[in-house]
This record gives sequence, structure tokens and C-alpha cells, in this order.
Amino acid sequence: MASIYGFFWLGQFYNVVLQYLTKDLAGSMGWYMYAVVAAEVVLCAVAFGRFRIWAMVLGTMLFGALDLYATHWVAIPYYTGIVAHRAAMPLPRCASASGIP
Repeated sequence: MASIYGFFWLGQFYNVVLQYLTKDLAGSMGWYMYAVVAAEVVLCAVAFGRFRIWAMVLGTMLFGALDLYATHWVAIPYYTGIVAHRAAMPLPRCASASGIP
């Protein structure tokens, strides 16, 4: 299970390097991680051993907090136009620095 997960991550890192060299984009598509979610859950359950229940509760709370952050502080401002693209430029780091109200 760990080798499947490790080789997947090597492939992801290779993808990041290629995208950086060709498009100057230091990232990859997150939905590729769906392919190894089962392996990740099994590895986390084994790693935490007797603390499985508390690890599951804490993990659920952290993933919920991450989802709330991504929705309310990243996606909603972008899709409502608070943070917007400018011609031939990437997204600004924050709305106040971009000059966009």
C-alpha cells in the first residue's frame, strides 16, 4: 500500500516539475489525489494504531475546516468578482493589493 502511494506521489512531483518548466506553474491538479484516497486512509489508520477513533474525529474536523476555508475565503470571493483576473496577469495575492475594491 505504501509503495502504491509513494509511486503515485513521484508521478505527481514529476507532473509538477513538467508544469513548472513548460508553463511556469508550480502546482498540479488536486483531483488526481482521488485515485489514492483509499490507500491514504488505510495508511493513516495503521499509523495511528490505538488512537484510530480520535485520529478519525480530528481528521474529519480538519478536513471540514479546510473545506470551509476553501469555500468561504477562496472560491466565493473569486466567483463573486471580489478577486478577479487582470489582462495577462495572474490572480493578485489579496484583493486589497490588487486595487480591486
